[in-house]
Amino acid sequence: HIVTKSEEVVRGITRDEFKMRRSRLAEQFPNQALVFVSAAERKNSHDTSTKFRQDSTFNYLFGFQEPGAVAVLKQNGDFFLFCRKSDPLKEMWD
Repeated sequence: HIVTKSEEVVRGITRDEFKMRRSRLAEQFPNQALVFVSAAERKNSHDTSTKFRQDSTFNYLFGFQEPGAVAVLKQNGDFFLFCRKSDPLKEMWD
């Protein structure tokens, strides 16, 4: 994604907007943590990948476009994001 302003996480959506979305959701579940799993990569066959599309809810709340991630949303709207280890060779060729 091309980001046009430094405060934008993705084009047209700022960090504050994502934080507001997460906070509104977290308020509905007091004293609880919520777990969200991102979409997985898909393959058409053994050597052909389908273009990755992030899970809509995960994208709406976090704006993170990598497959295989897990986010834990705390009750105050803050979150922990767990993602896979970087693989330079895979990033180059996939």
